[in-house]
Order: sequence, then structure tokens, then C-alpha cells
Amino acid sequence: MDLLDEGGTSTAKGAVAAVGGSNEMIAQKSIARGRCGGLSSRSMPPRVENQRSTESAAVEDYLEQISHLIEEKGYARVVDIAEKLGVSQASVTNMIRRMDANGLVVYEKYRGTVLTETGQRIGTAVRQRHQILTRLLAHFGLEAATIYADVEGMEHHISRPTLRVLRILTEELEENPELLARLQRKVSAALE
Repeated sequence: MDLLDEGGTSTAKGAVAAVGGSNEMIAQKSIARGRCGGLSSRSMPPRVENQRSTESAAVEDYLEQISHLIEEKGYARVVDIAEKLGVSQASVTNMIRRMDANGLVVYEKYRGTVLTETGQRIGTAVRQRHQILTRLLAHFGLEAATIYADVEGMEHHISRPTLRVLRILTEELEENPELLARLQRKVSAALE
């Protein structure tokens, strides 16, 4: 099953939005406060799938890390999540409780966190986005820290169609060493 092509993601998006808020609601609040550069609600561009609120991106980061910890250790404790995300344990506990209330995780105090089916689906999809973007950028000699920072920013804002294109591009580059070498030379020259 390809999570990037999955048709039943509206439930997952709804669960993330329930924790993080509606993007349309955020846009309307911005309009009301005059923060959209003169755009009225009538001139707002149509909502694009890849627009996510900061809160939704945070939920995705939590799900990604919980998924990774469970795969790595077999469990995800608040202390481990806090360490991976570089936030306080209190912040993790608060977010985990909200995610539990919204059906993304099952949290038991002092026992750890388990992903629900929806939480697992979202966490896995975020990990796939992260992997594809990392694989693509790693081919061009960028520093690992730069790749990581850029991927962390991009993975929450990239649409599924664009990600599909990048996945195909990455696979084609990996299967065509001559093309990859030619592009690497061009990129190297551009970065000098």
C-alpha cells in the first residue's frame, strides 16, 4: 500500500486539523486582523492541500517521532519523545493528551504512547516524505545538517502531487548514473 497515493486520508487530515485547527479558519482570522497583505476573503487563493498550520506540523512531527521510536525501541515514552524533539516533557505530555483526545494515539500515564491506526498512517506518511526529500538532496553534496534542516521545513508543506514528482525524479536519478553525475557537476558549479 502506498500511503502517498492513499485515497482515505481525509480522516487523517481531519484528525490533524482537529488538534491543530482549520487552515481556512486561520486564513479567515488573518483576514479579519488585516494580516493578509490586503487580500479580502473573496480574493483569497483557493486552499491548497500542502498548506498546514504550525500546530498541524507539530502534530506531524510528534507522530513521526513516536513512529520512529516505536520502530527503534518498541515503545515511545514521554521522556524519549521530548529528547528527540528538543522540548520539555510537560509540552510533550500536553500534546500527547490532545492527540489522544483526537484519536491519533493511546496514552497511558507512566506506560508510554501507542499510535492508533490513523496516527500510524500519518506518522508513516511523514516519514516517507522525509525519506524521499532526504534521498533527493543527499545526491548533491549538501551538508547533512543543511539537508536535515531543509527537509524538516519542507516535509510539512509539500503536496502529494509534488512529492510524487520528487520521488520519481529521485528514482530516475538513482537508476541513471550518467544523468546524476551531470546534474551533480552543474549543482557543484552553481554552489561555488
